[in-house]
Amino acid sequence: MNNQTEPELNPSATELRLAGILDALREPVLGLDEMNRVVFLNRAAAARFGCAEADSPGRLADQCPALLETISQLNLKELRALPGLSRETRTLELRVPHAGHDPSWMRAAVQVMDAGSGRWVVLLLQDLAQQRQDELALNRAWQTRAIAALADGVAHDFNNVFTAILSHLDLVLHAPELPDTLKEYVMHARHSAHRGADLVSRLTSFSHCPAPAFTRLNLVRMVQRIMASLRPDLPENIRIRLPQNEADIPEVPADEGQISQVLASLVANARAAMPQGGDLVIQLEEVALAEALVHPPRQAGRFVKLTVAHSGSGLAREGLDQPHAPFLPPQVLSKGQGLGLSIASNMITAHGGWMEFAGRPGPGSEVAIFLPGPREEGAPASEVPAVPLETAPTDAGGTETILVIDDEAAVRWVIKAVLSYRGYRIVEAANGEEAVRKFRQGPGEFDLILLDMHMPGLDGWETLTQLRAVDSQRPVILLSGVRIEEQAARLARERSVTFLAKPFDNQELTRLVRRTLDARRSPG
Repeated sequence: MNNQTEPELNPSATELRLAGILDALREPVLGLDEMNRVVFLNRAAAARFGCAEADSPGRLADQCPALLETISQLNLKELRALPGLSRETRTLELRVPHAGHDPSWMRAAVQVMDAGSGRWVVLLLQDLAQQRQDELALNRAWQTRAIAALADGVAHDFNNVFTAILSHLDLVLHAPELPDTLKEYVMHARHSAHRGADLVSRLTSFSHCPAPAFTRLNLVRMVQRIMASLRPDLPENIRIRLPQNEADIPEVPADEGQISQVLASLVANARAAMPQGGDLVIQLEEVALAEALVHPPRQAGRFVKLTVAHSGSGLAREGLDQPHAPFLPPQVLSKGQGLGLSIASNMITAHGGWMEFAGRPGPGSEVAIFLPGPREEGAPASEVPAVPLETAPTDAGGTETILVIDDEAAVRWVIKAVLSYRGYRIVEAANGEEAVRKFRQGPGEFDLILLDMHMPGLDGWETLTQLRAVDSQRPVILLSGVRIEEQAARLARERSVTFLAKPFDNQELTRLVRRTLDARRSPG
C-alpha cells in the first residue's frame, strides 16, 4: 500500500547522472510533486534553503521553512494547469530566503513537467543581484566605449585646431620683422595653446589606458623639465624643492609622456590644495624592497621612488578610504584639474609599478610612485628602445615634392606654409579620393606623403591601402589627432611609414620630413 502513496525514491543510473549534472549548476534547482513533496533538489538549492540533501527527496516542503516561504509565493494550482514542458515556461520574481543570510530577490524560471505520478513543478532560481551587477558592468562598458568614441572625436577636432594655432604662432615667432615687445605675447599664446593640447591629451587618457611606449628615461631631468614648464602657472607663494641627485638615480624603462602627465596632474592637485601657498617637494630615490617586507601592491626588487608631497590641505576623512576613487580627491573636486588618482594609478600599474598614498585629515599629503628600476645585465634591450636622437637642423629644408592629405583646410594651409617656406613643393588633397586620383596620375612625382588618419569618406588606412597598391615603397608620414595604439601592430608592419601626433610644432614637422626623406636615400 505504501508503494501506491509514496514516490519511488530508489535512484536509477540515469537519475544519478542527472543529479550530477544538476549539482554542477551554481543556480538552485528543485522539483515538487503533486503533494508538494521535494522530488529533487541540487546542492545549490540545499545550501540556499538550509536543507540536508540526503534527507530532502520525498520530504514535504512545509518541513523546510525557507522552502515553504519560497513556494508560498507561487500559485501551485494555477502553475500545474499550465501546458507541459514543451509548451511554456513562466518567469517570476521571488523574495527567496537564504540560510544564514538576508533574503534576496531571485528570478524563478517555473516549468511544469508531466510525470508518471502527476504534474511536477520545477524551479530554477537565478540571483537578480548578480545579474543586475552583470548588467551594470555591461552598461558601464558600453558607456566607456561611448565616452572613448566621444573623446576621440573631440580630440581629433581640437588637435586639428591646436595644430593650426601652434604652427601659425611659430611662423609669427620666427618672423624677422616681429618686434621684441610682441614676442612675449606670442610666447604666452603659444604656452596657452600647448596647455590646451595637453588638456585634450588628458581627455583621451581618461577614455583610454594606452600601453606605455617605453624608452630609457632620466627621471631627474624629466622632473626638472616639467617643473620648468609648470613654474609660470604656479603662484609665487608656493615654494618648490626639486631633486638634484641625478648621478644617484638610474634611468628607468618608462613612457615619458605618461609619466609627465602623472607628475603634472599631481602638481595640479597640490596647487589646488594650497590656495594660500605652501611647500611642494618632489624627491627621487632608488629603493630595494626585500621579499619579507613586501605586501600588495608592493613588489620585491629594485625601484625608483618618485614622491610628490605638499603642505596644503589633506584629504577629508572619507577620502582616506578611497584615495584612488575616480577623478580627483575631495579637496580638488571643484577645481577641475589633474588626471585624477585612479587614472594616474592605472598608468603606473601599466609600467609594472604602483602608487602609495600617505595622508591624514588636516594639512599635508604625499603620493609616492614606484617604477621598476633598470634591467639586469644581459636582459634583452630590444623591449626598451633607446630614445632616438634628433640630428636634423631646426630649419632643415629641401626641394622635394610632398603630397599633403587632410580634410582640414587650416591644417593643409599651415603645413604648406611651413614646408614651402623651406623650399618644398606641396600638392594638397582634401580627402582620400582626391589623393588617390592625384597619386595615380603620377606616382613618381611625389617624394613623400603626409596622410591624416581620420577623414570622412575614404579614411586614412583605406587611403594608405590604395596608395600602396600604386607604389608600395613611397614613404608616408601618418598624422592623427587621436591615439592609435589599437593600430600599433599594423603600423609596425607597414614599411616606410612613420607617425606624427597632432598637434605638432613646426620644428617637429620639418625635422621628421627631412629625416624621412634622407632615410629613403640612405643605402641599406
